[in-house]
Amino acid sequence: MVLIALAVALPNGITGDVHTLTRLAGLFGYQLIFLAVLSSAFVRPLIKAFGRPFVTLHHIVAISGLSLIVLHPILASSAWGDRSILLPRFESLQTFIQWGGSPALLVLIIAVLAAGLRQQLKDAWQVVHGLTYVAFVLGTAHAATAPFTTDLQSTWIRVVTWLLAAAALAVCLLRRTTLKPKRRTQR
Repeated sequence: MVLIALAVALPNGITGDVHTLTRLAGLFGYQLIFLAVLSSAFVRPLIKAFGRPFVTLHHIVAISGLSLIVLHPILASSAWGDRSILLPRFESLQTFIQWGGSPALLVLIIAVLAAGLRQQLKDAWQVVHGLTYVAFVLGTAHAATAPFTTDLQSTWIRVVTWLLAAAALAVCLLRRTTLKPKRRTQR
């Protein structure tokens, strides 16, 4: 994962400035969110490999990714002196997608809050938490189409990001079909 972020960031330069930190927060956060999504397809193997409850492992990765994803727009708005980038834009579908990081972040926060409110939301929390997949695809579209993106100009990097989005959607479908845990019947 670190190698992917560095392979993306190195050609555009890595310095200690806020622009580099913004890019790296976005790249690492994106990859950690992907790992959190992917991990849900490998619950038993992860428990066996790490000897810890799945939720613990999943939350460590997800919270780390979320922290970096939250940091990304904060650093960006600071670097450009423009707080409006924190808000969704609706001028056109293209603009919405290019600036889709803001709605993706909002959807992701709602999905995370649903996990935190599992007991209060009962069975509905899983449906709301499933918005993570929507947020990931929207974040991918933002990363691949943002007009100011320099890290994803390479065709192979864009292909990899769309493959990650396709893998996330595949995990979503698997979770909703074959990996869905069977409910115990009450007697």
